[in-house]
Parts: sequence; C-alpha cells; structure tokens
Amino acid sequence: MISIIHEAVDNKLIPGASSAFIDGGKIETDIYGLSEYPNTKLQKNMIYDIASLTKLFIAERIFQLVDEGKVNLDDTIQTHINSFENSRITIRKCLIHKTGFAPSAGGRYTMDTKRLIESILKCEDLENPNNPQMIYSCINFIILGLLIEKIDELPLDISLEKSIFNPLGLKDTQYKPTNLERIVPTETGTKKGVVHDETARKLNGVSGNAGIFSTLKDLIKFTQYTMKNRYTELKEFCEDSRTLGWNVYNEETLYHTGFTGPIIIMKDDKKALIILTNRVHPSRSDTGYLKIRQEILEKFISTD
Repeated sequence: MISIIHEAVDNKLIPGASSAFIDGGKIETDIYGLSEYPNTKLQKNMIYDIASLTKLFIAERIFQLVDEGKVNLDDTIQTHINSFENSRITIRKCLIHKTGFAPSAGGRYTMDTKRLIESILKCEDLENPNNPQMIYSCINFIILGLLIEKIDELPLDISLEKSIFNPLGLKDTQYKPTNLERIVPTETGTKKGVVHDETARKLNGVSGNAGIFSTLKDLIKFTQYTMKNRYTELKEFCEDSRTLGWNVYNEETLYHTGFTGPIIIMKDDKKALIILTNRVHPSRSDTGYLKIRQEILEKFISTD
C-alpha cells in the first residue's frame, strides 16, 4: 500500500499523504509528499480537514448515549426533538442512511444558518419517506448532531470535546481549529481552518456531517478505541452495505471515506489502515485518486 500511496503523490494525484498501518499493538506510520503545492513539505502531526470522517465521531457519541441509557437506537428523532416533522425516522435509520433524505440539503447555498436548520427539521429534503432505500445523506448526520446537542444540552463541539476528544487524549481533534500553521490546506479559496464542506460551513463550521479537523496521531487513537470497544457491536448491525455510521465492505471489513480524501479501514478488530490526504488541493476535480483509494482498500483487505 505504501508504494501505491507514494506513486499517487509522485504522479501528482494528491499533494501528499499521512498514513498508518495498525496490526495489534504494532503501528507503522508514513509521511510523504507535500502539504501544499508547489513545495511545502508535509510534516508529522499536521492537521487535516477529515470531512465525513466526522460522522464516525457522531456515531460514537450516539453509542455512548445508548450506553448511558439516554436514548435507544429505535427511538424516533421526534421523541427527542419535538420540532422534527417526521414521526417515523429513527436514530438507527439515520445511522444507516435509510431515511429517504436527499444526499445533501437543498438550501445549503441559499439559506442562512437559522433557515437551513429549520429546513432540516421540517424535512424539506425528504424525498422518499414511504419506501426509503439506502441513500448516503449528510442530512442524516446533521440531524444526529442536533439530537446530541438536545440530549447533552451543549453545543455539538463542546459535547464531543467532553465525551470523546478529551477522554481519548485527542489533543488536536476539534471543530474550527486555531493552530493554522499546522493545518493542511484544502481547495484554493477556502481558508485554512475553515471546513471545506459547504453545508457544515453554513452551520458555522460545527455540524454532524463534517467539520472536524484531526491528525494521524489522534485518528490512530480513535481507531484503536473503536476496534477494541465497538467493532463487534458494529458487525452485528450490518444492513444493505451499512452499519451504524460505517460502510460495510464484507463481513469483516468496515470503512469510511471523506470528500477531502481520507479513509479509515478496519479489517477486523486488530488490523486497520488510515490515510489522510488533501485530494481537493488545489481543486476538487478528481485527478484519479478516488480510483486509487478504492484499489488501496481492496488490496489492504486481500492482504494477510
């Protein structure tokens, strides 16, 4: 896998990559390439916009709320958020993307923050409520973020800081980071430290679908925690290529990707691969990296 990643960098499909292989207690890391063009070298412990990997942290907080007896997976959203205008959508259905929502909020470009949240609570982008198929939708995790805020009576970023970031020792994982000199840039025109995702940006940078920035070191800790504490549980809830917050590749392998380029793969409860990259720098146009990322996933799974 290392050679494939290096080749992608050498061919300028991505500026650089920070990678980690976890095999039980053994961890190998690799830092290669640039943080930004034309010649800024990638350094250890740089901070990335992890895009939809944010959803994994939202899922973890939901699991914690279940463990704490504050919610059940089959509770309706309306049970906890009275203003949510659908009486059938449940927490579980949001986690596995079987709600019937469109992939993205239609008002993310035109609405202000208050109106966008109102639109989501009014279910204005609910396209197929009567026969929902598995459609990956950022709206599902925005809703879960709002649910967490309601239950915890805290802003989402403070809730995750108290429940996940601090307890796991994730010192560089946060929404709206301020340590700008260590941040890997995304698309040209997006300021460092500002989330690349338009919907999360409209929600003031703090959302359930995207917005978290993190480092390879922190994501190693989070992945190890997940393998130890959630992997078996996650496997039990597989449905239509999804489990609770994760994609399912086969009966052993769970993974998730992000629009900016990252991927976490858990091959089982011992082996994992993490890749962080800024494939949207300087442009979001796909250079061929997404195909390479899929090849890396398949090769990692097939390797003993």
